[in-house]
Amino acid sequence: MSFSSRRPCCGKAELAQAYFPELSQETACRNLRRWIQLNKELSTRLAEAGYLPRAHYLTSRQVSIIYDVLGEP
Repeated sequence: MSFSSRRPCCGKAELAQAYFPELSQETACRNLRRWIQLNKELSTRLAEAGYLPRAHYLTSRQVSIIYDVLGEP
């Protein structure tokens, strides 16, 4: 599954499932949140881009930051 950084926004669950396709949606979301928390560069850059941990959607800028730091799923 591929996501374009030009999309206006992306569901966090959808992105999490792209990184963890073998896991349930809930577990995939939990793992993505953990990756974000543990990666200081990622969490700092996302915070600067207005990321809220409980938000259900990510902006295209936030998705681009995730791709830049973690690589595309």
